[in-house]
This record gives sequence, structure tokens and C-alpha cells, in this order.
Amino acid sequence: MKKIFLIFALPALLFASCSMNEEPVGTLGDKDAILNVRDALAFRNGLYVNLRDISNGGYITGQDLQSDNFVGMTTNGNRGGFWSNKTAILSNDTQNLAGLWAGPYGTIANCNYFLEKIAPMIADEKYSEQDKVELKRYRGEAYFTRAYCYWYITDRFCNSYTVIDPTSANTGVPIVTKYSPTSNYDAYPGRNTLSETFSQIENDLAAAYADIENFEKCGIEGADSNMRPNAPYLSTYAIVALQARIALLKGDWETAIDKAEKVIAGPFELCSIDQYFNMWSSDSGSELIFLPYANNSQRGGVASIGETFNQKDGQTADYIPTANALDLYGSNEDERYNDVRFECFFVPRRLRVDGLAVLAPVFVKYPGNPEFNSGTSNDLKNLGKPFRLSEMYLILAEAAANSGNVDKANAALNDIREARLYDFIQENYTGETLIDQIRNERNKELIGEGFRISDLRRWKLGFSRSDNYGLEYTGVTSALVPASIQVTYSATDSKYVLPIPSHEMETNPQMVQNPGY
Repeated sequence: MKKIFLIFALPALLFASCSMNEEPVGTLGDKDAILNVRDALAFRNGLYVNLRDISNGGYITGQDLQSDNFVGMTTNGNRGGFWSNKTAILSNDTQNLAGLWAGPYGTIANCNYFLEKIAPMIADEKYSEQDKVELKRYRGEAYFTRAYCYWYITDRFCNSYTVIDPTSANTGVPIVTKYSPTSNYDAYPGRNTLSETFSQIENDLAAAYADIENFEKCGIEGADSNMRPNAPYLSTYAIVALQARIALLKGDWETAIDKAEKVIAGPFELCSIDQYFNMWSSDSGSELIFLPYANNSQRGGVASIGETFNQKDGQTADYIPTANALDLYGSNEDERYNDVRFECFFVPRRLRVDGLAVLAPVFVKYPGNPEFNSGTSNDLKNLGKPFRLSEMYLILAEAAANSGNVDKANAALNDIREARLYDFIQENYTGETLIDQIRNERNKELIGEGFRISDLRRWKLGFSRSDNYGLEYTGVTSALVPASIQVTYSATDSKYVLPIPSHEMETNPQMVQNPGY
């Protein structure tokens, strides 16, 4: 079989997938893809396209629809029903899952190919020292991208590190670090342990840090230009941010604190209340550690992430926030509107439902960036925001609380609240109350960003969805999908872990399905 590398355009809404040995349309042969430094630069830029895709759109919103934060409207035509209606997840033959698995693994194949191709170039004396500094930077970016993809797959298709024995067989995902596509299904890799998978992620991040730090300190003009907010390319701060996230997932509180504090000490600041709206509408803000680049000419590659929740006409919605989600911000209007996030994320809107106008709370965290509109209508496109400073404060608070450092935990919690509340009053907590406050704050800040199911799973918390909206939205309950509002999860529900897609199970004899499927 002719060896190939996978194309760089990943489907934003995950309607397509491919197995490890299939050749996508538009690929190049692996012998002529990277012949010089210019080719390496072009390939490296393609990896950034992959990162932009995997950190946005359907790659992150699906599991938010699965959580306690959202409920389906009867007008959604079953769009997203796979996620919202729990019984649908029993089926593992959907294209939703195939894309979540194949997209990141396709990017991993790209990284493996790239790393193998540039290794001899870095050792070749015909290239200048400046060329080699650049090539090593690209190598570091490839290591990071591979680590990010393994984190992504593991966080969806594996149980939490702190919930199971991570050294047990078949608890992780297949680790592939060599580019060797084959049509021999017997040669496909089986699942590694979760511990081995996390070690691979950590090793890749350490290698990425070394290479990118070397570039930032090389003395070339502009080499440190990405050590700032809204950086379109990776910096050591972005790498440390992912290291902090990984440490939190492992329950490695000391490392999580150390890494989070390093980012917090950097050149980023939590957005002020006045800036907060702009961060979501214009994709720019002082707390954005890494912002994958796109301009208007590349708008076709930017996901219409807002369309997961609302239709472009502004009069219909597929999913609205549950009463659970609204109640996070307060039990009355004064409490809720004291939080800029409530004002920014939710608006009351009259929606068309069966010919009637029904007042409902609408989720508008992704309002659409005018930069990516193709005409006069709002295409609801926004860039993904894979790493924000607020997440680092939340990691610091949670890790400190779990390690017994109550003062540090309260300080981090109060820092983020001071940036989000119009009338801020410092409060300090202890014990389980402190843990609960941090968990609620995490949901208030990160709602709609793809973290909720992973958080509930590692915290061993179940959930149900509430439609008790009170008097303000009295008519909305009848407009909700019954199968969506009736969903409940137990603390150890098997559906917290996604099933391995059926195509992967059918073509890989070594693959072991997750429990409960």
C-alpha cells in the first residue's frame, strides 16, 4: 500500500472519519511532502490548522450537550440528540464518535510523519544554525500537538486517572509514535494502560518545552513574540498550561500548583468586566494564552460553534441552558446579574416553537465574530480558546484545596471572582464547602468549553437536569425534548466514558471496548 499522510482539514462538525490505513482525497505521497525547510514550514502550519479544528466546534461542544448544563428544544430536529439523549450513546456506530477518534489520530499520524522527516534535517550539516533553530521549534510544536491530541482522546474515551487503577490493562488508548500506515489489521496497536498514555503525554510536553524554550531564548528578533496574550503560535506558557491541566487530571496537586502558578506569573491578566464581552465576540483578550490563528479568508475553516446551541435566524434554538446552569449564578435576578458571565452567556429571547413565541434562556457564549461572516448574516463563528488564564486560577484553587492549602485555594478563588463580579465581596471557605465552591466556580467559568463531563467523572458526581425555571420562563418546559430533560447519570455511570467507535472495533482486532458497551 502507498504510504500517505493525512490531510490537514479536519471536519469541524465531525461528519467524516477514516481508519489508519485509508488514503484521504488530496493527500501527498510521503516521499515528496517534506524536502526542505520551506516544506517543513508549510507542514508545520498544517499542524496548527489541526490544532485549530480540534480545539473548537463539535470537538468540544458534544460533551457539553451530554452534561447537566444543557437541554434540547423540540425544534432541534434531533441535531445533537446523540449527546443529549443518554440512550443514544449506547450506540457506538455514529459518525459523531468516529470523527472524535479519527480526527485526533489523523493529526497524530501527521505529527509522527513530520517528526521522522525533520530529524535527519536537523542533523544535516547543509542547513544553517538558524534553520536548525527553526526546525527544532517546529519539532517542539509537533510534540505539543501530539500531546494535545492524546490528551483529547484520553479525556473522552478513557475513565479518569483518579477513578480507576491507571496501570490496569486496556485503560488507556493505543500509543502510536511511528508513521507506518498499513493495511494489515493484525498490525494495528491495542490499548496501552492509562498510566502509559499519560506518561507519553508528559514526555511529549517535556520535549516540546525544551525545543520551544530554546527558540524563545535564541536571540532571533521576534523569537519571544508569542509569550504574550492572543499568541497565534505556541509558547512555553501554552505548554505549561497543558502540563497544569494534565497534573490536575492525575491528582498530582503539587505539580498542578507549580505549573498553574508559572502561567499566572506570566504576562497574562484576567479580563476586566468591560473586556469580558469582547473576548467572546472578537476572540481577543488579555487572558488568552494561545489563540489559533484564522482570518476572514480562512473563515471556512472556523467552526460555527454558536450554531450548536442557536440557529442563525436568532429565532430558534437547538439547546438552552438547564435551570441547573442558571442557578449556579444565583437564586434571583440581582445575584445573577452581579456576575458578568451570566450577563455575557445568557439572554432571554422569544423563540419560535410550533407557531408560538416562547420566552427562553438562550446560551450566547459564542455570539459570532464578525470577522468570519461571509455576508451580512451572523455565521456564529468563533475561534476556539484552548487555554485561558482563568482555567489556571481554577486549577490552582482546586489543587491547593485538595492538598490542604486553604489560604492559597481561597486566594485563587477570590481572584477570579473579583474579576467577574460587579460587586465583589471576599469570602473564605474551608473543607467540603471550599471544594464545592471551587467546583461551582469552574462550571460557571468554563460552561460550554468541553470540560464538564470530564469534571463530573473525576469528581465521582452524578447529575440530573432541571427544568424548574421559575416564573420567568413558565412556557419553556413544554418546548423541551422529554428524553433530554429526563436524563440522569449516576456517580460512576459508564456513559461518562465514550465507547470506542464501531469502525475502530471492526477493523482493529486488538482493540478492547470500554465497559458498559
